Amino acid sequence: MVSFIFVVLAFVPAAAHFFTMFNKMKLDGPNYLAAQRAYDGWSLFAIVVLGALLSTAALAILLYRASASFGLVVVAFLSIGATQLDADLSNQSGDPELDCPA
Repeated sequence: MVSFIFVVLAFVPAAAHFFTMFNKMKLDGPNYLAAQRAYDGWSLFAIVVLGALLSTAALAILLYRASASFGLVVVAFLSIGATQLDADLSNQSGDPELDCPA
């Protein structure tokens, strides 16, 4: 249950981006950048993503050889990790002055 809660909470930032995307696409450059400031501090959700990864890994260890659900939990763990890796790699501009240190 703890793993489920962490995974659901980890989707909050993605859902926020998705549901505001269509309205933000209508904005011009300066207004779009101003709207993006609403996400300042959301990097703290990395704690939730870490919790989702750790709790899903713990669940996979508990289910190893004990349940047919083991494979699904491993897929969930790998999906969370791949999503985080993709987000980290795609947010790098190549300019050290623009990139966030974390």
